[in-house]
Amino acid sequence: MPVAFPAHDRGRVALLAANLCCALLAVLALWLLVRLLWALVPGDDAAIAPAPVPAGVASAAAPARSIAQWHLFGSAPAQRGGDGPSTTSLILRGTLADADPKAGIAVIADAGNGERSWRVGEEVSPGVRLARVYADRVVVTRDGTEETLALPRDGDLRPASVPRGAPGTASSHAARANTTTSTNTPAPRARAPTSLQAQIERLRQNPAELMKRVQVVPVLSDGHLSGVRVSTGTDTVLLSQLGFEQGDVVTAVNGTPVDSIERGQQIMSSLGSASSVRVTVLRAGKPTEITVGLR
Repeated sequence: MPVAFPAHDRGRVALLAANLCCALLAVLALWLLVRLLWALVPGDDAAIAPAPVPAGVASAAAPARSIAQWHLFGSAPAQRGGDGPSTTSLILRGTLADADPKAGIAVIADAGNGERSWRVGEEVSPGVRLARVYADRVVVTRDGTEETLALPRDGDLRPASVPRGAPGTASSHAARANTTTSTNTPAPRARAPTSLQAQIERLRQNPAELMKRVQVVPVLSDGHLSGVRVSTGTDTVLLSQLGFEQGDVVTAVNGTPVDSIERGQQIMSSLGSASSVRVTVLRAGKPTEITVGLR
């Protein structure tokens, strides 16, 4: 069953994203940043303070962090001794590793409860408890025996099959974010000028700078991802040039909900050659569509 995290722990709550993070960065640079995100490995980037939660969005948000720290698409193998392989049906989807393995968070999926985040010490499934979290794997205990769940390799990730949303309709996950259903406003058209595209191309060569200029915060509802909040970092112009406003929560991209790691994979694979992208955001509690031109 979903676990309500105490207020002092919300800053550590994890969920892709990263995918979520990926979905948002794909909106900013899309085909330019897809290759970048796959190449990221754990680093020492400083955490960025989370943006304030706009009124009307009743969901918990994890802090903005370096995308590399989320380890949502796998990472370089850790130089640690291995534990016994897991014989459970659980699948590790992502980790938020801390210097202390007993302070991390893991995103784990199972057939019964779907995909959600777990803190060390919580019971993931009957008789199985999360014990430690590392960058590339987690250790669980079952009947007093430690077992390892490893992150799948990039080639093992498969996008889920999801129905496409009809143009001009709000994502069903807007309702899941505890907002009142309303008629969508006309979709504004945001066309990135040549100078902006040149700027994004430069940022592609400097991911650390991009992380400073744009904050990406996963938004959770009952322990499950419901979108990603976008806000400005050191750059107050970049988002507005693309049609976004401070605090917008991205809930869908081209009709695909931003609600899990597999969805993020599907979104990324669909944006490689796109000339524009249709983004559904929650703005002041109301679903709004933005069309961002990329060419």
